[in-house]
Amino acid sequence: MENNKEIKQDDIQNKIIEVLDENGKLIKFELLDIIEYNSKEYGLLKPISPIDDIEEGEVALMKLIEENDEYTFEVIEDDDEFEEIVDYMEALEVEDEIE
Repeated sequence: MENNKEIKQDDIQNKIIEVLDENGKLIKFELLDIIEYNSKEYGLLKPISPIDDIEEGEVALMKLIEENDEYTFEVIEDDDEFEEIVDYMEALEVEDEIE
């Protein structure tokens, strides 16, 4: 990822992100979008190949962490935080449909 925290839509399209799962297996995702919520950033990631936990057509939502100018994605462990992000994204979709 880039050092610039202001990631533009054009910059994130077709970005391939590699994430290690809990077993140390490397999984590749396409980064679809970055969502900012409560001063934190979250990535919408689409698996490149099938994954057991994700149905075809679904995307993963992960927290974007910046540490020492490096970016990593982490699973959102807190169920309440995850639900808040999902609710926020659904509200954004409704606003887009109204406009």
